Amino acid sequence: MDIKNKGPLSGLARFEAKKPLRQNVFSELIQRKTLACESVISKDLRNKASWNIGFASRRGNVRKRNEDYGIAFNHQNHQVIIMGDGLGGPSHGDLASFMAVESASQVVLQQLREGMSVLELQEICSNALCTASHQLAWMGDKLNVIQTGLRTTLIMLIANNKYAALTYIGDGAVYHFKSPTDCQSVLNAHKAVPGNLSILSASLGPTAHGKPHSRKLTRTESDVIMVMSDGIADRIKTDVSSEHPPELISNLVRLAVFKDGDLQTTAKEAVEILKEEQDEKGYLCDDNISLGFIGNYKNPCFPEREN
Repeated sequence: MDIKNKGPLSGLARFEAKKPLRQNVFSELIQRKTLACESVISKDLRNKASWNIGFASRRGNVRKRNEDYGIAFNHQNHQVIIMGDGLGGPSHGDLASFMAVESASQVVLQQLREGMSVLELQEICSNALCTASHQLAWMGDKLNVIQTGLRTTLIMLIANNKYAALTYIGDGAVYHFKSPTDCQSVLNAHKAVPGNLSILSASLGPTAHGKPHSRKLTRTESDVIMVMSDGIADRIKTDVSSEHPPELISNLVRLAVFKDGDLQTTAKEAVEILKEEQDEKGYLCDDNISLGFIGNYKNPCFPEREN
């Protein structure tokens, strides 16, 4: 695999939920962050069909705790992945990612309906980010860390078989794999300083810091969308002149083919492999590692291995 060496959101209208957000709405669906959750995919909300969805997260070997958090589920004939990566410099990054993902998920469950246009899906994502920001502002005031902590990235994908709405703030990566010769990186990470992977120009928290970006993805019959935290994304070697996807992306699709389209198993095994990858300098993925998949319920006809 090709891994390198080592308050409110500005620009978004205020959103008030039509129904008050229920506390602990996921208490029977996902494990709490305090339980050292390995995977937060809900058995009750995940269709077990092949080439559907999957998500897994692991603590990096040189990290004291995993500040990533995410969930993948099916709702109203849509596929949803929401992932946050708590900022490690400011305090309470793990709490920030958990709160952002949970509150955003509640908005999706409340508002998502069958037959929505991609613009309506993007509006749900914007509403979810605003709600997450308000929740972080409330908790930031409670913990007295409005200016000093409780910050996270957030990536949201809501997809059906025709298109996907992507909204994000911060870094990480999203790859849209359509074929062995057609794969796009569709997230432009909010890095503040070229060459410095740790400083962001935008993040979610109690106060505004940059603006989220949104875009529409047009799906193909057997495509695969991959979502990953910067623990993986920042180590992928890319060749902008190549028509082929990065080797790691191709290998992830091959692994999914080998697993007969079980994307949850693929995600779990992939993060375990990446966690243990080393060279003479040490672990290649030394940050926390999170990976999600959205398929289109059909084998992408990608060879398991090349001759």
